[in-house]
Amino acid sequence: MGRVAAPEEIADAVCYLASNGATFMISEVFTIDGGYDSSAQ
Repeated sequence: MGRVAAPEEIADAVCYLASNGATFMISEVFTIDGGYDSSAQ
């Protein structure tokens, strides 16, 4: 994507993790970097 995330984009992930929808999430790592990490290979 080539840009820094907007605060709202990070907030969406935080809201999901704080919701009941994430009750079965255990020991996961969310990399919210617009694909930068996967494209650095």
